[in-house]
Amino acid sequence: MKLNLKFWKPTEKPIIKPRKPKNPLPSKQFYLKTTARKKLAYNGFAKEIITENPGLMKEITKLSKAPRKTIFIDPKGNYKLKVITTDPSHNQLYKLELKHKNKKYLFFIKEKPFIKSIDEFENTYRELIAAKIVENAGFNIIQPHFAINLGTKSYIAYDFTKLITLDRAKSKIGIIPYLKIDIKLHEITEQLKRYKLWDIINADNVYINLITKKIYLADIMSAKEDNELTEIAKKELGFIEK
Repeated sequence: MKLNLKFWKPTEKPIIKPRKPKNPLPSKQFYLKTTARKKLAYNGFAKEIITENPGLMKEITKLSKAPRKTIFIDPKGNYKLKVITTDPSHNQLYKLELKHKNKKYLFFIKEKPFIKSIDEFENTYRELIAAKIVENAGFNIIQPHFAINLGTKSYIAYDFTKLITLDRAKSKIGIIPYLKIDIKLHEITEQLKRYKLWDIINADNVYINLITKKIYLADIMSAKEDNELTEIAKKELGFIEK
């Protein structure tokens, strides 16, 4: 099996030119909104769906507090939330099925508990900005749409994917291609070291398309402070502060 391990530089054209979606997203522009109580990063698409479904985040928090309840269906039929993981030792994961402008969209929503003394750097606001840093450098990512920190918990919404992780794909692609990818992941980490990114080399955070042999990164974190990442997002990534 020949594995395409070519990674492009920001000045080069991507390996795969993105196809124009049938129902393009309203905006690729990202925005930031921070207050003393919450931090929010989102794109135009996320703003539209949250505005159209004002009770969405409330229902997610309700599900997180009701361990025996695993599904919520919007009475208006606009969306359905399903709990994917219920293990308290892991981040809670939800699958969101949502209708928007007569189209159906699927998302992963991850709930990450946030305890400042323990998880000082682990919040989804940082995770979304870290993902966009990686994408801005020219690498594939699982696309995030919004992240919000709310006191002791934070949430992030990614495109839903059926791609398998690199860890699970190890036996399918063989040890040599696996090790080559691992080397490349270390190179990416080194290339972007000024952003203090970590978890790129975690095989559970790397997804692979076994047909195209392209890899996609997700669940990336940065050890930089929130205010530092906010400045990077505005100055280097074009985020607009609201």
